[in-house]
Amino acid sequence: VWNFKQPTILLLSGNTILKGISKDSPLNITGPVMLVQQGGMISLDNINFIKPMYIDVPSRQWSGAVNIINAKANVGTILIQDSNAEDAINFVNSTYEIQNLIISGSKSDAIDFDFSSGEVDKISCFNIGNDCVDASESSITINGLVAKGVQDKGVSAGENSVLKINMFDAENVALGLVSKDGSKLEVDEFRVSGVELAISAYKKKPEYSSPSLIVKKAFSAESDLQLQALVSNGTNLETPDIFNILIEDSKAIESRMYGVEFGKATVK
Repeated sequence: VWNFKQPTILLLSGNTILKGISKDSPLNITGPVMLVQQGGMISLDNINFIKPMYIDVPSRQWSGAVNIINAKANVGTILIQDSNAEDAINFVNSTYEIQNLIISGSKSDAIDFDFSSGEVDKISCFNIGNDCVDASESSITINGLVAKGVQDKGVSAGENSVLKINMFDAENVALGLVSKDGSKLEVDEFRVSGVELAISAYKKKPEYSSPSLIVKKAFSAESDLQLQALVSNGTNLETPDIFNILIEDSKAIESRMYGVEFGKATVK
């Protein structure tokens, strides 16, 4: 156990290794700490971050309880529980390989990818205040994604991001898949249960091109219920027949988001 009693910034550079002994004997990092890796390489495995937090630093754009900035990350199995931050973990201008990332009880977003690229085997999000996965100007491949109890978006692809997801299991999620502003979001298998709006695609920022959203297979727990889709003109949309597609102007769609009709406003 590495227990922090008062708000602390753990500022790391160079080559960092933080590991627990095993899955049954993890390293528990507890208390009001914010981790920042700047540059270099970081390896994280068999770690539980319990109640980490965001700490405001003037002139720094840090937003996560765990921040990976301008670095190369290798993530084995880590849990981030009850984080008090805009993002439980934020990757900025970084590359990464992630095996098993679990986020539970995040105050706002679970995972934020900004200007980053990499591959993920599995992400699990439970009881998230805003988005499970939020991407901006990033390229991400995810093998398996599970989101349960997400108050805003399961997946938010924005600003020319490219996301490829093999399997996405969404349960009690406000918005399942959202592609915005030139992003390309593709899902091979989409499983839905208790989702208000299954997919949406639109332009939030006029300087970007229209988005793309492709779902190859979709399954609903309510077998007789069509899944709802709300998309703007110009969207490259490919979906199976299970979707009921409504086309609206981008501004009209945006005006219904962020807690007005669908989802929730971002908590900062």
